[in-house]
Amino acid sequence: MTQALLALKAVSTWIEVDGGAKPILIDVSFEIGRGEIVGLVGESGSGKSMTARTIVRSLPEGGRSSGAILLDGEDLASMSVPALRQVRARKVGVIFQDPRSAVDPLWKIEDHLTEGMRVHAGRSRDEARVEAIGLLEQVGIHDGPRRLSQYPVQLSGGLLQRVVIAGALAGNPELIIADEPTTSLDVTTQAEIVAIFSALRRDRGIGMLFITHDLALAASLCDRILVMYAGRIVDAQSRDGIFSRPGHPYTRALVGARPSAGTRGERLAVIPGVPTSASDAPGGCAFHPRCAFAAEMCKSQIPALMPIDGGASACLRIVDIRETLRV
Repeated sequence: MTQALLALKAVSTWIEVDGGAKPILIDVSFEIGRGEIVGLVGESGSGKSMTARTIVRSLPEGGRSSGAILLDGEDLASMSVPALRQVRARKVGVIFQDPRSAVDPLWKIEDHLTEGMRVHAGRSRDEARVEAIGLLEQVGIHDGPRRLSQYPVQLSGGLLQRVVIAGALAGNPELIIADEPTTSLDVTTQAEIVAIFSALRRDRGIGMLFITHDLALAASLCDRILVMYAGRIVDAQSRDGIFSRPGHPYTRALVGARPSAGTRGERLAVIPGVPTSASDAPGGCAFHPRCAFAAEMCKSQIPALMPIDGGASACLRIVDIRETLRV
């Protein structure tokens, strides 16, 4: 069996709030293969971004995690800080939602792209500059020499996001973690960024965790999609299965709430209630107060992921639901 590029095994995360440990992730397990793009979707507060921060051990002060986080078989969770710095510089690239929060406004673009090359790879300034221009070319910026001399404030959001992607590629990583990288961009620029990610997978064989709240966007790019609710993975489906045979009732509700051309003039479906975090989740299945299929047992029993129809769903009633709806 081929070793996964990234494997999370029973990972849980807590942060300190008012002197107590607040759970954010609970028993999260999944794998990403080489050259595979895996989507992570869910409402705000579900734990998507904290999953990314847990992987690269960038938790808030006082945060801690348990479980194993294996990259190429090496456990990042138990790695020393110096070794972890090398992994961040060479093996993992992170792309954040807001590109302006990911850069220093007082640094030129050249400084952002070349510092890591000079510090970690021993490149001279001239060598790093040439390599930076090549990276900008890869992400669709064809006037690299001019852009390198500019400051972040001089670039549009779309251009700056491309620069951040180029920066994530500077260490020639095996894994990219993209945390809602298109949310602040217009639709046209979103499509261009998604095309860049597809090309990176094709040309470099990079594995990717693509975090988004947009199911359609995830399905257009990802091979598999994981659905998170209240700090747990509750559903895992293929890119096609997420719409044709959604498993968990939460996934079904998300799909049903999407606007489409056929719903013009109709009131959009909504998921009743409000999203909950892992720390505020009720007993049993965290989704049961909002679930149209909930039974009495859902209030007390925590469901585990169960394989079904090529995917997996954490729902006690998944078989009954499938039979009732004939899916």
